Amino acid sequence: MSRPAGAALQVVLAVVVLLVLAVQVVVLPDLAADAARRYPEAASAQAPVLVLAVATLACVQVAAVCVMALLRLVAQSRIFDPAAYRYVDVFIGAAATASALVLGTSLCVSATVGSPAWVSGVLLALVGAGAALLMVVMRALLHQATDQHAELAEVV
Repeated sequence: MSRPAGAALQVVLAVVVLLVLAVQVVVLPDLAADAARRYPEAASAQAPVLVLAVATLACVQVAAVCVMALLRLVAQSRIFDPAAYRYVDVFIGAAATASALVLGTSLCVSATVGSPAWVSGVLLALVGAGAALLMVVMRALLHQATDQHAELAEVV
């Protein structure tokens, strides 16, 4: 990967992390309060849904930070470092957790309000699960490449 592309991706991911933080702190509480006013019968679900949504977005932030760390390792030619496995494992955990939280949040909202929001929640949960599974495959590829890198280092 070229240095400009890696740097640009790190900038984009940093902006994503900051924007998601703004959504967590400013937008979601306002949305939750507005939903509680519009649907007084579901006001009791305001706090749990808000916590689930903030936690889901925190998982997205963790995954973005892991990708930034992996990009840093690539830029330093240290992608075969054991630290890379930790970042990949944390990414997988964050994606799987976010997927479960999205599913739980959408089911909670649809059960409380009675809307068909669960369909979009299931689709988003599948996207998160797909990202986690893709990283599982990428982790296996990293493992194979690390083994080959070690063998090549022995030969040289």
